[in-house]
Amino acid sequence: MTLDEVFARKSSIAAAVKQELDADMATFGFEIVNVLVTDIVPDQKVKSAMNDINAATARTGSGQRARRGGKILVVKKAEAEAESKALQGQGIANQRKAIIEGLQTSSNSSRRWWMGRHRGMSCS
Repeated sequence: MTLDEVFARKSSIAAAVKQELDADMATFGFEIVNVLVTDIVPDQKVKSAMNDINAATARTGSGQRARRGGKILVVKKAEAEAESKALQGQGIANQRKAIIEGLQTSSNSSRRWWMGRHRGMSCS
């Protein structure tokens, strides 16, 4: 079993130990009522290896989170730039529209002035 399986199957391990002890102790007239597995203490080398694995997993997780965070920043920056360019385009379009309207108003005013000044004149 792996260490994780040992921790997950404590109750089945306790049942197996009880069964073995019942058989051995019955010859001496004892009965095992209950077996409790309260603590599992792996060898120090196993603990050290598990700590190394956990540390590596944590480093990998933090690296992935950092990459995801960087990706989010890039996407948000691109979205902000796109919105900025769209707003600039709207501003330029509004500016051009105002210029055209101004020219039309000026042209109409000039035409009315010219027509008013030259009303009744014959062109030859």
